Amino acid sequence: MTSNLRWDIAQVAQAAAGKWPVVIRQLTGIAASNLTGKYGPCPKCGGKDRWRTFADFEQTGGANCFLCGRMADGFALLQNLRNCSFPESLQLVAELLNIEPLTNDLTMSNQDPAKLIS
Repeated sequence: MTSNLRWDIAQVAQAAAGKWPVVIRQLTGIAASNLTGKYGPCPKCGGKDRWRTFADFEQTGGANCFLCGRMADGFALLQNLRNCSFPESLQLVAELLNIEPLTNDLTMSNQDPAKLIS
């Protein structure tokens, strides 16, 4: 998945906040039972009891596996589970949430370049 489209990171993250369980289930196929915050099998490595989502998972999308590592937010979790880059994970979430990409007009030039990703 490569694209010349750009999204505002903060806008996509804000739109996903509170929706990460649905976003992750739809984009990875992980069962809701694996997103409860309790230790269980890792959807990536298959370890039986080394995976759990963080207490603020609904807001951040973060999780941890003692083998795969810490995934601080939903974008990092998607990168890990789908073997994709950050721009690809951002695009997946943005498209799922029907967020329009930024345009190449003056609106884009007013954005902080650090908050834009393509």
